[in-house]
Amino acid sequence: MAMLFIVSLGIYSVKAQYLNIEKTDGSVLSEPIASVESIMFPANYLEMNLYQAPTESLHLSTINKITFELATGEAEYFQNSLSGMAIYPNPVNSYFVLKNLSEEPTTLKVYSMFGKLVLESEISKANPQVNVKHLAPGAYVVKINGETLKLIKQ
Repeated sequence: MAMLFIVSLGIYSVKAQYLNIEKTDGSVLSEPIASVESIMFPANYLEMNLYQAPTESLHLSTINKITFELATGEAEYFQNSLSGMAIYPNPVNSYFVLKNLSEEPTTLKVYSMFGKLVLESEISKANPQVNVKHLAPGAYVVKINGETLKLIKQ
């Protein structure tokens, strides 16, 4: 059984306020992040355990997509950017390289899924390599030049 925990300690930099589940019939199930205790995926179902409400159970075939709504009202997807910027390799063990960077040096920030800044580094097209040896295995959010990318550390 796969399990995804959402801890309501505050997702500061990601600023997620709502978990939105768009169903294939076009309807949207929206829950405040603070009310979600955990999400599990047992036997082709998504089960969302809520702190003060009954558990929501949906068959995976009825789900079109899952997004996080920001405080600004924009949906943020944790995927490679439209500009073609990408992390390689991903998943990563020790180092990753950002592909398709601009010529100008810029600041890269890596956040844990709890919103804690865990790495800040100056990078450029001439020096696109980032050391993440010190990070614990898990999922991270990379912010650079207004773009958001996902990073998986093994």
